Amino acid sequence: MRGRRGVLEQLPLEKQLKAMTFLILIPLTVLVLYLVTTVIQFCNAYNQSIVNIVKANQANAHFKENMDYAMYRIAVGTMTYDQIQALPEEERPYSWEQIRDPHEMLDLTRKTYRELARRTEDEENRERISWIIHCLDQLEDRVEEIEESLPYGSYDKNMNILDLGVYVLTEDIEEQSREYIYYESLHVQEIQEQLERSEDAAILVSLTFLGTILCLSLLLSRRITKNVTGPIQKLCMETDKVARGDFTAGPEIGSGNELAILTDSFNHMRGKISSLIEGIRQEQNQRRVMELKLLQEQINPHFLYNTLDTIVWLAEDGQNRQVVEMVSALSDFFRTALGGGRDFITMREEMVHIESYLQIQKIRYQDILDYKVELEGGMEEYTILKLTLQPLVENALYHGIKNKRGRGMILVKGYREEDQAVFKICDNGAGMTEETLLQMRRKLEGRDDGVPGLGNGFGLYNVAERLRLNYGEACSFRLDSRPGEGTEAVIRIPLQE
Repeated sequence: MRGRRGVLEQLPLEKQLKAMTFLILIPLTVLVLYLVTTVIQFCNAYNQSIVNIVKANQANAHFKENMDYAMYRIAVGTMTYDQIQALPEEERPYSWEQIRDPHEMLDLTRKTYRELARRTEDEENRERISWIIHCLDQLEDRVEEIEESLPYGSYDKNMNILDLGVYVLTEDIEEQSREYIYYESLHVQEIQEQLERSEDAAILVSLTFLGTILCLSLLLSRRITKNVTGPIQKLCMETDKVARGDFTAGPEIGSGNELAILTDSFNHMRGKISSLIEGIRQEQNQRRVMELKLLQEQINPHFLYNTLDTIVWLAEDGQNRQVVEMVSALSDFFRTALGGGRDFITMREEMVHIESYLQIQKIRYQDILDYKVELEGGMEEYTILKLTLQPLVENALYHGIKNKRGRGMILVKGYREEDQAVFKICDNGAGMTEETLLQMRRKLEGRDDGVPGLGNGFGLYNVAERLRLNYGEACSFRLDSRPGEGTEAVIRIPLQE
């Protein structure tokens, strides 16, 4: 018993269920086939006999009466059936419409009994049908003999053939048909008696099979249920531990089925979850450090000092309107930079932040700086990661426009492409050499061996890393530049309301 139980537990659940299904279906199928075969056999035999009786009755019902009457009228009228049919209706003998064609009756009756001969199983009844067919052939000869002698007026001869030939043969056919119907009815009665005896045997066999099937199904279902529920209960306990934060070693299930695979997968998943949680913690810490560094760059003391110095200089010069504009822009700039702790802001707020920054820088570098900020209509309420575009604008100003002779232009453009938002920051500044551009691209893709620091592309690297952390593969950051022509930065992010 233990050996069998061990073999069953080692089987996969699918094979255990299939084994139980086959052990139940095989005897059930045998039982059904037995019952169906028995019923079909008796039904076919019963129906066959009933059909034979009906056809024999139909063929024999009025055959003797119609044939005797038709041949008597033909013999008395001294004309064949075809000759009388050819006469006009007013010249035909009285009541001729009641006479049937003897040849047609013979053909139809012979066809019926030949069909019965093929369908009858009883040997004695087949012999009766053979005799009836023989009598029909003899009767047809007598009919033809009477018709052939009609033109010669042999009345006595025809009446003799009618009495000793036709009447005797139709009597014999009728008698043999009645005997056929009688014995076929006895055969139906025998079928009913056999069916009653088979009914008792079928009930006994059915109860035996059903009892066997019920016992097998109960034993196997109990065994399989125990093999499934036991390991699942242990697994549920371990799952509850994981839900409480306990990632210690899992259960050991001595089984070779799917539950053992599930347990191994669960233990593997538990280790993965533990590693992922630790990785998320480190990632969150890294993100916070980067955000703090970014915020530190935005609140750059030099930028703040220079801005305040410019405000003081404007105030001393009596340019009060520009003082108000600059203070208002500085207020908007730091309001968005601090952002109330939000990670995402609307695209309209991000554009206002950029305009505030550029407005401040425009006053400081009015001789060399022009700018233009555009956002396609309908995109204002979509969200964007805070402080995404401002570092790119700052990079365009300090590393592009300031290093160029003459006036420079910074263009910030936001528009929609299908389900993505595209932002382009272009300048016509000094640009970068191909070598410098490749180094910057490596840093933006996180493939640079060294850790970028402040003043060495940290702002752009910070933006690229924060985009990857928040948008994953759904975003992209592309940087293009040519020496003396300028630089273009293109950011693509998914549209999010």
